[in-house]
Amino acid sequence: MNLAVIIASLCLTPISGLDDNGAVRISVLSLLKPQAITIRCEEETPFELLHNSAERYKLLPGEIIEAGIVDGKLSVCVRSLRDEKVCFEPAASCKLLDSGNENEIEIEVVEPTRFKRRLSGVLEISVENGLLKLVLESTLERIVGEIAAAEMGDDAPTTALEAMAVAARSYIAASRGRHAGEGFDICDTTHCLLYRGLDGPFGRNGDEALRRGIQSAKATAGTILADGSEVVPGYFHSCCGGQTATPAMIWGSEFHSNVFVPVKCSLCVDSPNSRWRRSASLSSVLCALGIESGCETANIELEHHIESHYVSAVRITGLPEDVVMNPDDFKLRIGRSLGWDVVRSNSYRLFRDGEEVVFEGVGFGHGVGLCQEGAKAAALAGWDWRRILRYYFPRCSFRSLRADQ
Repeated sequence: MNLAVIIASLCLTPISGLDDNGAVRISVLSLLKPQAITIRCEEETPFELLHNSAERYKLLPGEIIEAGIVDGKLSVCVRSLRDEKVCFEPAASCKLLDSGNENEIEIEVVEPTRFKRRLSGVLEISVENGLLKLVLESTLERIVGEIAAAEMGDDAPTTALEAMAVAARSYIAASRGRHAGEGFDICDTTHCLLYRGLDGPFGRNGDEALRRGIQSAKATAGTILADGSEVVPGYFHSCCGGQTATPAMIWGSEFHSNVFVPVKCSLCVDSPNSRWRRSASLSSVLCALGIESGCETANIELEHHIESHYVSAVRITGLPEDVVMNPDDFKLRIGRSLGWDVVRSNSYRLFRDGEEVVFEGVGFGHGVGLCQEGAKAAALAGWDWRRILRYYFPRCSFRSLRADQ
């Protein structure tokens, strides 16, 4: 092993200009594009309506805020326990403030579809492009704990949870401000981070999983992955299937290209996600790609990175002109049309079987950074979170976030 490329420091040198306790703003329910919602809180919760100046009111336990759009403006009404309704004049925004006890906010989308989501933090509601815009503001550490619990579930060993917490904190810190021009830091979609608040897939024992996730954030508070003075995004995925990828291999990104290297991983070999085989009709695959003419002669060919199952390009031949696609775009289009279980990773091969396209691959997810199944196996083998992260991020150091002084 070349020790020259391993920069893994036990000394937590602070990075100036970042704050581990600072607020992070997340756009929530981004894909639903709600037009009307109702909100309930478990505890008495102050809320502000912004007109020319802010006016503050209180939402009592059991009362309901009904928010919608009237004449292009935000409409806010409160329905009392007696089913009496009080409406306020149209406002620019409504902000539900934190009561100081990390109170739970339950949002039910009324239009365009019925859907519930529970969140903890300060919720701001406004109108943008004729739709409700919801932005949650919470502390970095609270969000890290929720993400760790949701990503690892209720059966994760403690040190695997802690490694996940550091990776998540690093990713969020590096991504903070990604949507600054839109009034928030990150979104809750695959573009940034799949965030579900208190409704994450925590497993059967959800409350205990969330408690352990929050504890993992506390145990590693402020620690991030770094490359010198820069925060390294702690990418993570479910299972690599034997070898991780780099951002350049998956997204063509040169960001931190000197930090990420493919890592041979023997830890996730026993995972049910380590090997997979799926199939779909050629016509449905081509339709998912937007190719409707010339399907009779079309064929799909893959190009791979050297010494890897990771696809570098997808080429559709047999058409008047060849179509070359980015592999992540290919996977995204197939997932949206045929389901996310058809092409489970970016590491696969394919062949024709009559009118079927058969995909044979390894791993689950994009393959960059922390392999979650590998982290769980490493934790069960006695590894601490530092060793786990050094394994998957061998060129990164550990640093601490802090505010400017």
